[in-house]
Amino acid sequence: DLKKVTEKGILLLGFKPRSELQMHHNIRGPYFLYPDEDGVQGSTAAFAALHAAMLKQQKYAVVRFTPRAATIPYLCALVAQEEVIDEDGEQSVPPGMNVIYLPYQDDIRNFRPGVEVTADEGAVAAARKVIVCSSLDTATSGGFFKLAQT
Repeated sequence: DLKKVTEKGILLLGFKPRSELQMHHNIRGPYFLYPDEDGVQGSTAAFAALHAAMLKQQKYAVVRFTPRAATIPYLCALVAQEEVIDEDGEQSVPPGMNVIYLPYQDDIRNFRPGVEVTADEGAVAAARKVIVCSSLDTATSGGFFKLAQT
């Protein structure tokens, strides 16, 4: 019982516009959810209503997801996936929800798409020194320690 933080399952926290969800927010492989009428009676009807509303309003759900008992909860986004039927009438993409793990503050890096990062000559020279010293035999030349002394 000491290891249990919360009950396993999904707790809905709220909704946000789908346009706010960025590609770099996905920090690990997503899960795909679909209702299980055998496990939870009425889950298909609730799922269908939520799925249709999220697609219509272009929203995603922010949830607390605890996959198993005695595991830490994760903050996730539930993104509705629309059903796609090909020209033969066959289903190529099933309807459902993708569970996307959202990053915590320490998971976010300074990612700025479209911004070019440049280094000045001093930084390039220092990096060149590190590469040269690290490629030397550290047992005979001192390697990084030699660089730190200069």
